[in-house]
Amino acid sequence: ATGLVFSRERLLENVLVQFQIDEVPAIDVSDTEALLRSLNDCSLEDWRTRLDALPTRFTRALTEATRLLMPKAVRVTLRPATLRTETDVDAWLSDARRRLLDELAKGPVIV
Repeated sequence: ATGLVFSRERLLENVLVQFQIDEVPAIDVSDTEALLRSLNDCSLEDWRTRLDALPTRFTRALTEATRLLMPKAVRVTLRPATLRTETDVDAWLSDARRRLLDELAKGPVIV
């Protein structure tokens, strides 16, 4: 049986398409009428919503690309904390380092 073999670049292109971050939508600002037509197609509020969604889309795309290219990689979420002192920072870093190294001993890690 023959399987499809995709290049790394093709896999990454597919991920960008999957998460709708493969191209920037065109906005015609050549004159007032063109700008108004563009705004009718997508309001400023819709643009804000799209912009707000981008960080999540990029994170999900990165996770998917990593999963495809390094299937054994595991995501490690470091605990959130409010750090007030240098001692707090040292303790948080020590915990994060331990957790990352524990997981890294098993295979690739996504942070």
